[in-house]
Amino acid sequence: MKKPQYLYHYTNIDTLALILKYKTIRFSRLDLVDDLEEVKTADMGNAGRFCFASCWTEDDEESIPFWHMYTKDMKGVRIKLPSDPFVKH
Repeated sequence: MKKPQYLYHYTNIDTLALILKYKTIRFSRLDLVDDLEEVKTADMGNAGRFCFASCWTEDDEESIPFWHMYTKDMKGVRIKLPSDPFVKH
């Protein structure tokens, strides 16, 4: 499988302002993310209370369902980062 060039994150304007102000990306408890499909595990039970995640997609085409799920009234931004932003230079 080919590695994607970029990853995308849908969020609202207020969260974007916090990301830019503090230069951080928040990781949320996995059991509190909007997409409950991301929480399911077959072998780890309720581990979502102890795991943290920041949810991104590699799909370069915009997604109407993501706009609905992650932004208020489909008003927000889609952040684009290189697929491996933590590579040492």
